Amino acid sequence: VERFTRVDVSQVRLPRTAPCVHEALTQREALFIESFEPLLGAVLSPRASMMLRAILQLTGLPGCIMAPLLAGSAELGVLLVWSHVLTREQVPFIESFAHQLTAVLGQIELRSQMQQQMQRLNSLATTAQAVTTLGSLGDVLNVVCMQAQELLGAEFARIAAPSGEPTMLKYIVSTGLEVGTLFDMPIPIDNSISGGVFRSGQGRMIE
Repeated sequence: VERFTRVDVSQVRLPRTAPCVHEALTQREALFIESFEPLLGAVLSPRASMMLRAILQLTGLPGCIMAPLLAGSAELGVLLVWSHVLTREQVPFIESFAHQLTAVLGQIELRSQMQQQMQRLNSLATTAQAVTTLGSLGDVLNVVCMQAQELLGAEFARIAAPSGEPTMLKYIVSTGLEVGTLFDMPIPIDNSISGGVFRSGQGRMIE
């Protein structure tokens, strides 16, 4: 199918509002799909959709079962199974398999959250040790930057502070990319993102 339609199936995205997907998530149960041609039309280009329909007509339309992956009120996705041997009688089996898959996904998410929590605790411990053992403020702030960069998987971390001029900030610590090219760069407090954060005392996330 991929060779004839030139569609990379791994790159196809299924919107929640797409036909079949919407019905399975809204009804919160596995459904036997009589025809998933509307789904093809919603997620593929007209040319790819037309070619895939022609291929399916030649090979025989397969059965299709779509089961929601639900963890309480959270929607983790949908399980889509299609085959020439699928029938309505197999809907309960696919639904049971979807429940098992949801449980596995939940365990993976829980493990990831626990790992992130351990990383945060280790980072706090490292920073606390730096505060109590390192001699200079610069050394402590450098540890803070390195921990922030490692914890967030960032390319760099920087700390800007007031300079000798009342309207300017300057970088006093930087880790990661372009470490040596920033310390002479003036940052205007009134016309910069860093200055806005400095004055408001509130963090910002920018695109």
